[in-house]
This record gives sequence, structure tokens and C-alpha cells, in this order.
Amino acid sequence: MTTDSYGDPVEDWTVAQPVPLIGAHIQAVSSTDADGATVHVSENEKRLFVPGDPGLQENDRIEIKAELWRIDGTPEVRAGLATETFTTATLTRLVTS
Repeated sequence: MTTDSYGDPVEDWTVAQPVPLIGAHIQAVSSTDADGATVHVSENEKRLFVPGDPGLQENDRIEIKAELWRIDGTPEVRAGLATETFTTATLTRLVTS
């Protein structure tokens, strides 16, 4: 941990080690208005699906096609009776300067 300009603790990503997420795919997040006719697709939010349990944690960073995303909330690991285990997480785009 390091501190920001206000002295608050923040993650230090200067030595982050990339880990490939084999078999992962990303899905756009959309919402529908009350009338059911209008669909809005968010450019700053996506849904991540990864086979197995790669140990993802809230606030981990994900790089997708040279764009940085942050895991927003706790990832969910799901195991079905007839399906393999998989992890889902909501991603929020990070704006870098």
C-alpha cells in the first residue's frame, strides 16, 4: 500500500504481475427502460466470466485490449450440479491519464 496526495491508503500497482485469465470472456452490460423498448448499453461497465476459480478479488485490475478495468464488488464463484465452476464479476472502466 501507498498513500495518495491526501494521505489516504491506495493500492500500489507499479509492480503488478499480469496473470492471464484462460477462457475468460466479457459481456456488455445493458438496461431496458420501463417501457421495454429502449435498451442502454454501458460503455464503462462490463461483465466478466472466467472458468474455474482464479482467485479474483474486489478491486483487482483486468486488462482487456489495452484498456484497464477494475473489479467492482466481490466476484462470485458459482458451481452447478451439471456445469463446471465459473467466476463472474462486474468490471468498471478505469480512466487513466
